[in-house]
Parts: sequence; structure tokens; C-alpha cells
Amino acid sequence: MVNCLSYLIAINTTAPDQPALERAAALAMENGASLTAFACCYLDRKEMLHYNSRQDAKYEARSELEQRLRHQVAKLGLAADVNYEAAWNEDFLKAACQRAQHPDVCMMFLDRSYQEDLPRWLESSPCPLYLASSEVRVPDGPILAAIDPRSRDELHDGLNHNVLATASNLAEDLHRELSLVCALDEKESIATHLGFDYLSELTAEQSAIAQRFALDPSRVHLQIGRPCTVIYQRALQLEAAVLVMGTSREKSLYNTLVGCKVERLMEHYNGDLLVVT
Repeated sequence: MVNCLSYLIAINTTAPDQPALERAAALAMENGASLTAFACCYLDRKEMLHYNSRQDAKYEARSELEQRLRHQVAKLGLAADVNYEAAWNEDFLKAACQRAQHPDVCMMFLDRSYQEDLPRWLESSPCPLYLASSEVRVPDGPILAAIDPRSRDELHDGLNHNVLATASNLAEDLHRELSLVCALDEKESIATHLGFDYLSELTAEQSAIAQRFALDPSRVHLQIGRPCTVIYQRALQLEAAVLVMGTSREKSLYNTLVGCKVERLMEHYNGDLLVVT
């Protein structure tokens, strides 16, 4: 990906599988990004009694955690090189997001097993957040970008650009086709197109969107309906490798630019999801 320096992978050392690390490694092999496996440890006062000092406790705990990280990565047999960071912090999410603030980190990877804390991860992540699923993926599935082509305000235009740029780079790196999904608000569309031929109107708008974003019209999927439903159904139909969406914290805390909350979508959608700000 353009200007990509490093991927930070938040590792759950108790999990048997590491889909986030596997996705990051596969992408790094294509674009040369560096990988950092990140995990946290912490001991309470009672546990520290087994050590000579707090400093010894921190050193031993971090050393043991790094060894577990190395062991887990070794079992995966990854071709990419991996760096390791074991931090001392009681709040793993907070520590990972603080580490992701470093200027070298361009994307953070997380297993969807952390879905219970998803709102906090979305709120706190300072960079694009790749949520990796343990589901078996279709080998040739496209990269699907969800955008809102009708909004012309500066905020939405910026999010559309970030989503499309991220999805385009991802598609290039993974050698996948790029497709767009656009949901038109049902009530607004009925009011606008009442008395007109729906099919011709949608075809014309589909062509306009394709021209605007320099894509073949066959790769632009435009549909009237609720955004979450449209995006979910199209991602399933296309068997998307990764669904890329944008989220804005300025308008509403986890509300995406296409009017669909990531948490709501993920209640039903089990695929890989890349959330861009």
C-alpha cells in the first residue's frame, strides 16, 4: 500500500488461531511492510509477591510474554519477519491504541474475537483497523468498498476518498478486483424518482458513479434500501475478501459515512472488515 510503513497486530496469546497475524503477514509479503506483534501483561500486588521487586516482576512477565508470542508465531510458519513487543499495561486496548499512534504504524490488525470491546476499539484506534475473521475466505473474492456517492460535504468527500484509496491499494496488493457498493436511501429515492423508471434511473446513476471513480460500471453495485442490509447482502453475494467502510467520529461516535453502524453490521456479517477514518 502507498506510504505503508508498519502493521501493528494486537495479539491475544490465549487464542489458538491468529487470523489477524496471518492477514497482516500475507499483505506484508506483497508490499514490504514490517510487522509488529503486540501483547500486554500485568500482575496484581498478590502476584508480585513471588518476585524480589516490582522491576523483576515486570521484566520476567514481559520476557515470558515475548516467548509466548515467538512460540505462537513460529507455529504459524509465516514467511514474513515479525517484530515483538510485550508491554506492561493492565488495559490491553489502551496500550495497543497508544502504540498505534506512532507515526510508523499505518494499520492495526485485530482478531474479531475481541468483538465484545468493538465499540472501544473503533473509538480509540488512531489508524485504519482491520478486523480479521476466522471464517474460511474465498480465494478470489473482491475487495468491496462501501461509499456514499450522493453526499457532497467535505467530511463525506474525505471519507469516500480514504475508503476508496485504502480499498484500491488493498486490491492491488492482494491482486484482487475492486468493487463498490452504494446504498441509496429508500425514502429519499422513492420521493425523488416517483413516477420515473427505476431501472433506467439506477443505471444512469450507476454509470455516473463508475465514471466519477474511474471504474467499470459492472463493478459498481447500486441498490435502493437500508445501507446495512444492502452492504451485507452484496458482500455475501460477491463473497468479498475484505469489506472496507469509513467511520466518522465527528458526526456520531461509530456512525459510518454510509449510515450503517459497524457494530450492527457485524452482528450478521462474519467476513473481514477494514474500518477507515
